[in-house]
Formats: sequence, structure tokens, C-alpha cells
Amino acid sequence: MTQANFFLEGEFPYSEECLGNSIHSWLSYQIALNRNYSLAESSINVPFGEYLAQYVSKLELEKELKYFGSRWTDAFFVRRDAVDTPYYFEFKYTKNGSTRNQPEKQRVFNDLMRLNSIDDCNSCKFFLMAGKSEEFMTDFEQLIPGKTVRKNKLPPTNKSPMTVYNSVYNKMFSFDMNAPDRIINVNDPDILNLITGFDKEYSKDYRNNPTVPYAQFSQDISKITTKLVFLSCMGTSARVGMWEITKTQLITI
Repeated sequence: MTQANFFLEGEFPYSEECLGNSIHSWLSYQIALNRNYSLAESSINVPFGEYLAQYVSKLELEKELKYFGSRWTDAFFVRRDAVDTPYYFEFKYTKNGSTRNQPEKQRVFNDLMRLNSIDDCNSCKFFLMAGKSEEFMTDFEQLIPGKTVRKNKLPPTNKSPMTVYNSVYNKMFSFDMNAPDRIINVNDPDILNLITGFDKEYSKDYRNNPTVPYAQFSQDISKITTKLVFLSCMGTSARVGMWEITKTQLITI
């Protein structure tokens, strides 16, 4: 008797949900083994690559972006079943309150701006944030004021635990699958500050590059939209969120 082949090629097609669940399961396992010391932004490459191995014809961890000199995106791949659709990913990992700091807020925004600048109309662009569940909530999703959960103390507050604080990350990302789109308001003071920071860091790259298809970035940005495509369940040790950059519009002078 011939053993049945239960895992036929193409039986489990690629999806962002499956990718997110794979990363979430791997991180939860590492946390359960108390391997927090080894978890960081770069460690996301492990479950990311393991899941994609069965689906991609090309995978690059760190790919240079042509408009930003020596700047790189965290991951690039092409699926075997969609060879004309390149995928770009940026990763971040919140740990020890890192995402509370202004430099990390700037880095997150810079990731979105670089992804938004990719002018391939067929491309898919994603931002992924991961971390321990409590830190994801207090240091990224809500930025609850006071001490962070890494001290094992939730900050005292008279507000409901489900209160969503209007942090700068809420201005960039939705955390509600029923309302997944977030159009970034470029007239908001926090966003304007981040735009200024991006311009200061990258202006030499794009203003002096004759191949850039537009003269320069400026504060007159029509739209940058993120769409929540995956958010792991609460109540587990790890939390993963994934957002697609859904509308790429060239930034005008």
C-alpha cells in the first residue's frame, strides 16, 4: 500500500495571516523557553525565512533601496506563484521600552516612508512589529503613560485598561481589524515632526540622486496609508502586528 501524500504542493497557499501566525508561534515558543535575551529585530528573520522557504523563488534578507544610497529594507522576496509581484518587508521588535523613545519612533516612521517610496506599482510592502505581548501593548499599541510592563508593574491610571491612548503609533497604524485602514495625517504636529526628522536624515540621498523620479520629498505629502492585515490574539506571550502600505503616491514639492 502506498502512503498517501497529505501535503500536496499548493494545498496551503501563501497568506499574510499564515506568515504572521508562524512568526507569532515561534516567538511564543522562544519566550516560553525564557530565551528573551536572544529576541530582537534580527531574530524575526528565522521564522520569516522558515515559513517562506516553501513559497518563494527568491528571498533576500537585507535588500538595497535604489533611492536611498546604502539604505536597506529588511527583507525582499518573490513568490513562485506570483513572479511579477515583489514583496518588501520592514521589521521592528519592541523590547525594554525601546519604542517609547523618540529615535525609535523616528525609525518606525522612516521605515514607512522608505516603503512608500518604492515606485514599483506591482509591489507589496509591509511593516511588521513584534514583541512580548505586554510590552507590545504598553510600549507600542497604546503607549500607556508611566512605568512599562517590563518592570512587572502596570502604571497606575484611573482609565479603563481598554482605553486606547492617542499615541503617535495610533496615528500611523490601526489596531482594529474591523477598521484596518489608517491614513496618516501629515498636518498632525507629531507627524510633521517625524517628516522633518526624515528629511534631515535622508535629504542628501534623494535630492542629489539624478535617478529619483521626483525632485525631492517635502512636507506636502498627499497620502500614506497603512492597512492592518494581521494582529495576533491577546492573552498569549507574544504579539505580532503586520500592516500593508496600500497607497503609494509620489511626494510632491
